[in-house]
Amino acid sequence: MTTGERYVEAVNNADSAALLALFAEDATLTHPVGTDRGHLEIEDFHNDVVFAGQLHMTITRRIEQGNVEVVQLQGTSPLDEEDHTVHTVDIFELNDDGLVQNLDIYYR
Repeated sequence: MTTGERYVEAVNNADSAALLALFAEDATLTHPVGTDRGHLEIEDFHNDVVFAGQLHMTITRRIEQGNVEVVQLQGTSPLDEEDHTVHTVDIFELNDDGLVQNLDIYYR
């Protein structure tokens, strides 16, 4: 499994430990709401936003080149009464140890 695939699996299972195992201790997560740095802030974002929203992600396209993986996703939540689908592009930049150093999330 690639990093993006393991990330989606961790999100879909609301598995904070598996998710954090993918990230370097000093990783940066940038998303439309702000920037989170380090394991504690990254965990808080996922617990408070992603896991709380019961988001379920599906990979629709994936591109890898060198230490960068780009994953296009569709997300849904059972809490969304109008059944909207969220479309995201997640860009994972890995360090020399294969851990996520930077994750940029874009969505519409």
